[in-house]
Amino acid sequence: MIIPTQRFFALTVTLCVLLTTASADEPGRVRPFSAKYTIENNYITAGVAYLSLQSDSDNNFDLLLQTKPKGVFKWTSKGHLLEHAKLPAIDQPYNSISYLYQDKGNKTRNYSAMFSRNSNEAQVEKAGQTTTINIDETVTDRLSMMLVVMNELQNNNTFSSIDVRVLDESKIRTMTFTNRGRDTVETELGNLPAIRIHRGGANSNRETVSWFSAMAEQSTLVPVKIEQFKNGKLTLRLELIEFSALE
Repeated sequence: MIIPTQRFFALTVTLCVLLTTASADEPGRVRPFSAKYTIENNYITAGVAYLSLQSDSDNNFDLLLQTKPKGVFKWTSKGHLLEHAKLPAIDQPYNSISYLYQDKGNKTRNYSAMFSRNSNEAQVEKAGQTTTINIDETVTDRLSMMLVVMNELQNNNTFSSIDVRVLDESKIRTMTFTNRGRDTVETELGNLPAIRIHRGGANSNRETVSWFSAMAEQSTLVPVKIEQFKNGKLTLRLELIEFSALE
């Protein structure tokens, strides 16, 4: 199984806090967090994923997603993925400063992007070549589009749908996210009330379903489950197993 693109405290009293979520009526807050997920399908667990949002020494914010294979997959180079987006503020997901994508198993896919917002350009570097892409203020990177959805949920968790324009390597694509309403998600942390968001298109054979929940720890909004489908069949599932809010 190839992992596609796409972080608890031991004390009992702390666990009790983490295993509780805020009410589904509460939209939750976009704030720094660290989370860990299992990576699996219906047949096998292939690894773990780490997702974090935290500030850096320059008062910018780093959104980081890293996957690591386990078991027999650990001895292959496939499944070691890294995505890193830098933003000026949590509530400015459309103002990406930079984006990095690395695939240890297929380095030909590696690329980086630097956003020059003043000149409405992005410099994409891949395989030693730099391409300049014209952008506007509504274009974000592939990882920060998650924050766009989270900010929308924070402001209005009953929104119908939103279109997000994303710089995907050297192309700008429009991703449509549709709110499918409230749901309850079974995880190792218990049954979590969540909002289910679908991403896909009428002309696409792929679909991604994400569940976002407001965790009780400072009502932090976080994706608790992500599933990817191709031709209606599950190809990947990420499920939350550890979580903590960060300062």
